[in-house]
Amino acid sequence: MQRLLPGDSRNATYRTFRSGVSSGMEWGAFALGGVGIAKGAYSLVQKGSTAARKFAGMQKIGRPAAAITSEEFKLTRFHQAARNLSETGQNNIRILRGWAKSKGLEKLSNPQGGPESWGIYKNAKFEWRLRIKPEASSREGLHQGSAIPRFDARILSDLKGQSYINPFSGEMGNWKIGTHLPLECEY
Repeated sequence: MQRLLPGDSRNATYRTFRSGVSSGMEWGAFALGGVGIAKGAYSLVQKGSTAARKFAGMQKIGRPAAAITSEEFKLTRFHQAARNLSETGQNNIRILRGWAKSKGLEKLSNPQGGPESWGIYKNAKFEWRLRIKPEASSREGLHQGSAIPRFDARILSDLKGQSYINPFSGEMGNWKIGTHLPLECEY
């Protein structure tokens, strides 16, 4: 084969094949790049629509993500207030939820979106152990600590009184320890 195609750059046959091979390689690379770009774009579209469905949490099988209306995806008062907190406040909510779950507490259903309550059912009655209140209260007659985003945590409840806890420090005691604790604080 080498004898048939001389390696002399002045030879016309050599130049024709070399030019064809170079052009072929350039077009092949171009085509391969186009295929890669198309595959990447398709993958992004697939991942994006999957993420949108997961984020919305309302995707019904066979229903396109674009069919979800803004009325279906409204934030509750709790979530809107939590969203307006600083990163510290939002992280503290996550930590408090994790603490509640680690203690075996259940979240009380609250479709209206008021304070989030975690607790236990005792004698068919819900007893709260953690209340997360990302919205400041402004009603008259409330404790001054109610005017900020806050949380309350207690460990037990009985007829004699209540024992409170600071989930971040583990400190236990009376109501001063575990009530009106600010969410916007580094613990």
